[in-house]
Amino acid sequence: MLRNTSMPQMTKSEIDSFRSRMRDVMTGNVSKNEAARMVERRRQIDSTYNEFVKANGGKNPILGI
Repeated sequence: MLRNTSMPQMTKSEIDSFRSRMRDVMTGNVSKNEAARMVERRRQIDSTYNEFVKANGGKNPILGI
């Protein structure tokens, strides 16, 4: 069973900072280094997922598909 995690309260400045960062990421307004890090992270995530599915007979047992 998954435990519930409490959501800590965020200050107005933290919310504004988060929204600004999300806006930058979604519009592609990031530095070349950040973009390269995001591409590498996506490659790692995809690789891990593919290994996980391969190890489970081509199916994702978490989703049941």
